Amino acid sequence: MERLTEWIGEGEDRYAVPRMDLRKNGHQKCCDKLAEYEDLEEAGIIQKWIPVKWHVILDAEREEEGIPEDIVYYLDCPMPEDGEEIIVTDGKRVWTDENCIDIVGHCLESGNDWKDIKAWMPLPEPYKEVEDEQSASNR
Repeated sequence: MERLTEWIGEGEDRYAVPRMDLRKNGHQKCCDKLAEYEDLEEAGIIQKWIPVKWHVILDAEREEEGIPEDIVYYLDCPMPEDGEEIIVTDGKRVWTDENCIDIVGHCLESGNDWKDIKAWMPLPEPYKEVEDEQSASNR
């Protein structure tokens, strides 16, 4: 894939600009490339990590919502469905796991605790070979 931009600066001051050779006539190329990425994202081909956020349940929350004493924390982020296979990371390792929902809440099939997980993402769709139009028309 052809890169259309280059990075200028570092850290918080870093920003992208069109490549020097595209600056006069690169607007349409940049828009087309952005549209391609948006199409991939909408199709679920580009996956993004979902940060795992949680907080210790406060006494007021426990009383107001009737949360049992054995539930210690509350997950404050989008969570996968029951039985959904996912990709998880603890910030050092990455593995596939399965989300389970029981009477206590969300847990992972591997036995890892959700509060030790930094982020998760859905598994991508399995690869499916697509015939291109030219090879299909040659039959």
